[in-house]
Amino acid sequence: MTTVTKRRRIKPFAHDIRVRYGETDQMGIVYHANYIVWFNDARDALMGAMGVSVAALEKSGLTFPVTELNCKYLRPARYGDVVRIAVTPEISSVAKLVFNYRVTRAKSSTVLCTGTTVNAVLDAKGKMLIKLPEALQEFADRLSDPQSWQVKELSNG
Repeated sequence: MTTVTKRRRIKPFAHDIRVRYGETDQMGIVYHANYIVWFNDARDALMGAMGVSVAALEKSGLTFPVTELNCKYLRPARYGDVVRIAVTPEISSVAKLVFNYRVTRAKSSTVLCTGTTVNAVLDAKGKMLIKLPEALQEFADRLSDPQSWQVKELSNG
């Protein structure tokens, strides 16, 4: 028997970052692993803007390991660029969180990178949950409210 997962796709949340010198290689191009760090920054900014404290959820015994990640590099970002990471969550009826990312140059909207992360939701014993816990279900419900979205200021620089 196949289980059908109901997914809700939500509008993107924008998070801007100025590329720092330490994030680049010898050629002044952003080192590839830093895009993954930016994904995490944008995801955390989204959850913070929605009033969700990941630290508080973890303190309650929940953990959110990344179980899947993909990243497609299209064009380089360079030292001093302001990049915009648009993160679009997909909330499903099962206990996992899917985040889609689109990294662009803030001024030109040139797409630099796209990617996806999938986070499982585990309890205090490390057991995968079947459905979203109440605190995350409330977060999922609030994602549909356009009034709750805010664009963040530059996070560095």
